[in-house]
Amino acid sequence: MTKLIVSLLLALLASCSHPPLSKADLKAYIQAKITYEQGQFTQAHSALNSILKTRPDFFQARFLRAKSEFFTNDLKAAESDLLKIIHPHPDHLQARFWIVLVKLQTNRVDQAASDLDTLLSLDPQDYRLLYERGLVYLKKNDVQNALDFFRQASLDEPDLAKPRIEAGRLLFGLGDIPTALEQLKRAQILVGETSPLSPSIKSMIQTISKAQKP
Repeated sequence: MTKLIVSLLLALLASCSHPPLSKADLKAYIQAKITYEQGQFTQAHSALNSILKTRPDFFQARFLRAKSEFFTNDLKAAESDLLKIIHPHPDHLQARFWIVLVKLQTNRVDQAASDLDTLLSLDPQDYRLLYERGLVYLKKNDVQNALDFFRQASLDEPDLAKPRIEAGRLLFGLGDIPTALEQLKRAQILVGETSPLSPSIKSMIQTISKAQKP
């Protein structure tokens, strides 16, 4: 499978204006990606540094490094890498989305809201954009609009639990206990018993169920 991935990446990048990547660089990138997906962000970052020293044009590696930097809370470096991707590749919507996450983490809420609105105009059904837009409204204490966006995210991607959890919290705060419980019970089913989110969802369900009793 790894050989197939390497071959496909080589074929894809051969058509680019930059010189083709070596198989060694591609294998190193694939290994760094596996390391990243295992949550070993510091190790992934180190491996990606080595690749980018010789191939700074390898924007896929730069994007993965930016995400590693985000998860190790090096937000300045993450933003720098993301901007270096967006400048030559303004259509890289993933990088533009991660810039939004950086801005939210650094309390540039109005900028993040503006960026999200632009991205939503390009893809109004993207559940991640809807979810983050809901969080922006929540940061501004606009509960009703936050709830609306969380509901949209749940409707567009019914297999996602996070928007349902947030909607459950807000509905409970608004006094709509039956609908809050419905959202949380659906979230519980979606995440499954082994998810780290499961205990907190169960706790919320128990708390809200007690509040429902006369």
